[in-house]
Amino acid sequence: MTVSGITFKARAGQTKGHGIRLSNVDESLFEALTFEGEFGYGIAFRCLQGARCTTNGRITYTVFRDLIFDGSKYDAIDMKSDNTTNRGVMISNVIVKSFGVDATSSQDAAAIDIRGKVIANNLFIDRVNDHTTGIRFRATGGTHSSTGGHKSIVSGFIIEGGSSCTADTCVGAKINANDVKLANGYTEDVNIGVHVSDKNALISNVVVRNADTVGFRLTNGAKSARLVNVEAIGGGVGFQVEDRRVSVLNCLAESNTTGVKLTAAATDFKIVSCVLDGNTTQKSVPSPSPSGLEEFGTVNW
Repeated sequence: MTVSGITFKARAGQTKGHGIRLSNVDESLFEALTFEGEFGYGIAFRCLQGARCTTNGRITYTVFRDLIFDGSKYDAIDMKSDNTTNRGVMISNVIVKSFGVDATSSQDAAAIDIRGKVIANNLFIDRVNDHTTGIRFRATGGTHSSTGGHKSIVSGFIIEGGSSCTADTCVGAKINANDVKLANGYTEDVNIGVHVSDKNALISNVVVRNADTVGFRLTNGAKSARLVNVEAIGGGVGFQVEDRRVSVLNCLAESNTTGVKLTAAATDFKIVSCVLDGNTTQKSVPSPSPSGLEEFGTVNW
């Protein structure tokens, strides 16, 4: 199946419904599509039979490319995956001009909400505000008993905060799944640039600017995360590490309130060939230092 060259427009005052709602789709192509107005979701991987359906998603060997979204109430692309696994899903060349216009603390939103094993590249996401995230890799479980976004890959992205980005619920990328690869991207003017809470993430060639709270936050659960060629510039804390076996290689923390902050749980932390420059506090390390801490070749450590 191929769906191509269509503009979907929500009706004025529309309170429900999605641009495209699909489930059990295999070997299909969705391309050159535009979604305008306040759909619930622009594209929803979601069961078609409401409460009677037990399998959301199951999208396999399907490509989504050359898409523009402007004004979704919640997610631009929402990938449900109940009791199954989306597989062979590829997403490329996506512009999200605005999304999450109805997002609240009780129902937040993500521009790209990933469940199942997905490869995505060339994403531009604008107007990330409170209660929204640019790119989110979901954990297993939750309301929909979903398979998480484990082992997904995203490369090539720009994420920019909006005028209502004032709290820590305004996040560039959130990694709640394990073995995720996030690369070649840039976030600016969000409160938290990249938030990691599951194991074995690999983050490379990512720049975070003006993250008011923290550029890269590795919270409980983020063990064995690796950050390579990463920069945190002009924010609160550049790099905040709260779990064990995190490694940071070739980093820059510049003009932040604090360059690198460790908690007592950051055992076996490794920082190699980094530059801490112009931060009000270059590093914040508890006393005694976490066991296994190793530093090599870092300026102003």
